[in-house]
Amino acid sequence: MLFFRFFKCTSYLPMRAVYGLRVRGKENLPSHPYILVANHNAKVDPLLINLALFRKRIYFLAAQKLFECPAVLQWMLRQVGCLPSISPVVDSDNLYETACTLKRNEIIGFFAQGKIYGDISGFKTGAVVLALRTGFPVVPAYVSSAGAFRGRSRVNFGEPIVCDITQSGNAEYINELNEQIRKQVIMLSQQ
Repeated sequence: MLFFRFFKCTSYLPMRAVYGLRVRGKENLPSHPYILVANHNAKVDPLLINLALFRKRIYFLAAQKLFECPAVLQWMLRQVGCLPSISPVVDSDNLYETACTLKRNEIIGFFAQGKIYGDISGFKTGAVVLALRTGFPVVPAYVSSAGAFRGRSRVNFGEPIVCDITQSGNAEYINELNEQIRKQVIMLSQQ
């Protein structure tokens, strides 16, 4: 945790300048834990979201293969909030345990495409399943990276979506909610 705070404090201003970050919709963010669902177009997306939410601790799901590295790098990944995951469905119990221990300024972040894509295509349902299990609202977000020193990067946050936890076993409801989140991310991309 100390490494994470040090990293955020020392990199905040330089990285905002390098990426020319603009943030919209922060007024939409709940003060309590929530699930952030964003698109994933570039490797710097987690960094941009962390810069946009400077005072929040975000736990991002990361592919298990990312953790196939030396122990020091694994430690650093965990310190900046990466959680190794095969898939949200397979790891649902671990995610639920993590979600239940979140403090006021902590959130779980999902890149719903599952990996880096150039367009906002089908979203995976893991975030919706976790939201139904925890009762946390889902906040859609759109991230656009212009690249270092290449213009303006942006992060747009949408309004929270509250899930009906009584529908947790309803596959049709899960798919509809997932599609609603995806459409909100597309709308945020056009702002």
